[in-house]
Amino acid sequence: MKNLLTILCCFFLLNLSAQDWKTFTNHKNVLDIEKEGNTLWIATSGGLLNWNLQTETYYKLTTEDGLISNHINEIAIDADGKKWLATSLGVSVIDGANITSYNSDNGLHRNDVVSVVVDSEGNKWFATKSKFGHSGLSKLDNQGNWSTIPESIYFAATCLAVDSSDNIYIGRNAQIVKYTSDENWIEFSPPSSTSNLGNVTNILVGENQNLWAISVGGLYHIGVDGNRTRFNASSGFENYPKSLFQDGNGTLWVGTHDGITRVNSDTTFTNFTLPEPVNAIFESDENIWLGTHDDVSLFDGTTTVGKLVTEVDLGGNAVAGLDIANDGSVWMGTENAISKFSQNQGWENLGINEGIHCNQISKILARSNDEIIALDPLHCMGVSFIDVATGNVNTISNDTFGYILSLNEDAEGNLWLGNYSPPYSDNIYASKVSPDGSIIQFDFTDVLPNTSNNKTTGIAIHPNGDVYFSTRWGIYYVDTNDELHLFNSERAFTIFIDSQENIWIAEGEYFIGGHVLEKFTPSGDHITYPELNFDWPNDQYMIYEIIEDAQQNIWVASENGLYKLSPDEEVTRYSTLDGLADNFITGIEFDANGEMWISTMNGVSTTASVTVATSNLENKTIQLQLYPNPTSTTATLNFDLAKSENVQVEIYNVAGQLLLTPFYEKKPTGNHQLEFDVADFSQGVYFCKVKIGEQSEVLKFVKM
Repeated sequence: MKNLLTILCCFFLLNLSAQDWKTFTNHKNVLDIEKEGNTLWIATSGGLLNWNLQTETYYKLTTEDGLISNHINEIAIDADGKKWLATSLGVSVIDGANITSYNSDNGLHRNDVVSVVVDSEGNKWFATKSKFGHSGLSKLDNQGNWSTIPESIYFAATCLAVDSSDNIYIGRNAQIVKYTSDENWIEFSPPSSTSNLGNVTNILVGENQNLWAISVGGLYHIGVDGNRTRFNASSGFENYPKSLFQDGNGTLWVGTHDGITRVNSDTTFTNFTLPEPVNAIFESDENIWLGTHDDVSLFDGTTTVGKLVTEVDLGGNAVAGLDIANDGSVWMGTENAISKFSQNQGWENLGINEGIHCNQISKILARSNDEIIALDPLHCMGVSFIDVATGNVNTISNDTFGYILSLNEDAEGNLWLGNYSPPYSDNIYASKVSPDGSIIQFDFTDVLPNTSNNKTTGIAIHPNGDVYFSTRWGIYYVDTNDELHLFNSERAFTIFIDSQENIWIAEGEYFIGGHVLEKFTPSGDHITYPELNFDWPNDQYMIYEIIEDAQQNIWVASENGLYKLSPDEEVTRYSTLDGLADNFITGIEFDANGEMWISTMNGVSTTASVTVATSNLENKTIQLQLYPNPTSTTATLNFDLAKSENVQVEIYNVAGQLLLTPFYEKKPTGNHQLEFDVADFSQGVYFCKVKIGEQSEVLKFVKM
């Protein structure tokens, strides 16, 4: 609930740091796989998984553990065993117990790193891009020096490959270019070609420096002379390829939107249909691991024969709506489902199969009557009403309320809706729905003519009961007598009114967004904050929400991180370097304990202590507890055995290296508290792998 009564709860928060954030992500969407011994390193859009194939256990690394971003596009492992991660916000390197990160402040040309390769001399190459499509090829040599290849900076790189002679191949829109080891450029497919490659998404270097490449248009074979052969649906090849891999026998495999395709020696194709797209392919022994949108599947050359199943978690990483119900449950709108999290029950995801009108949700409102309202104005023509206690769903179409862009609830339980009225329709820009079901609608052209095609993107409740609306043609308000007024003609995307009756807005409009933070005081002052001016010619970051805590700090959710403005207007910024799930912040809420919940485009972060973090063995008959966590000297593992079992405990660092085996013995029936010493460990994140009988589980802990 976004009204002022909810926001001004008992709350105390000072000097947030990395260890204060708990991060939730969805790690189902697999983007790359690499194998190291018995370990699979799995890059996902929600963090890095380390999966032990022998014990069939895994752990996850996120920004909470020191990664620069949860969205990991690609992995490369160098000769020293370091894991180089290309992420959406820079590069993270795992070296033993340490995680080191780099971004444009350290030498990268851009922060969004789409691909990484390591050449034979140990140089690391990174393909980067900007939000405007420009990019650069950055190099970190084996002496630790950064450089950017200048010829590449105005082209949008999409992928990298390296051949045996250390030539670097760069995929771009409509072409592949080669940067040779003697620093020359060769274009394989100039943009003026009548049959260009399209947006190249993957390159594989074959024998004699011939190339295979994929794009939305199909599969291409490219000879050293630049001649191309294209294969698409007319050739028997499934369109929309997504990944390339060549196995130990030289057979080429292509992951597609519909499954996986084998390229036969005579360049015919055998297509295997799977229920989801294949984003990544990797060979292990005689089988092939397929990274999909829903975990990792084992493929035997004909069909999938197994799956690495992970626990239920956040439904999707792009979280655009968040609110907290009266029972303390947190409701989040994602691109895949509505996710509900509670301390007692953990995660539950609701989608179309559960009666929700649309899997993609961007607006969530928890009402005082224990009802959740969920909608997405861009993708779904309807609104879902969910009973918090029973989970029952009632869905209505847009015919009732039109296109809803914003919503809020006042202290009287009235539901306020901000609408968009397309041209040539009735000018209904706001609606008030009373608890008795009666509806009052408001036409903003009544007070400011010639402002049709308006969009109401934000609603704020004034302490005196007035309701304010931010729109593309100005700020309006409805008083307690339901009379409509114009506050001013300032275009506003986001609006909030604090306890001192200051009106905060993000100046801007729908589709363009709010890029500048402004404040209107009760005395008539109009203040702009230069630290939160993201308008052109700056980086054009958007501001999505403004909220206040009980100490009268103002919190601002932006695409450039989380900002806190103290009562004396000191500005503090928090980012993934502090442990947040992402810098693209879409919403902020405080729970009944005053703990902060933050939705981002790459997961959810919270300052709350999450009790469901206690791990269970897979049949949930044995409860494991590890405490204290964090610890500086010793840690204790607590569990009960219903019968005598062999117990093995191993301690690993973030690189998957075994550091300690404090216990490996048979334990009798009853309660056990096993203490082990970590005083000599360096500060960082570690993993306690517990095997009891034939079952195993991994618990994460922090050494201070």
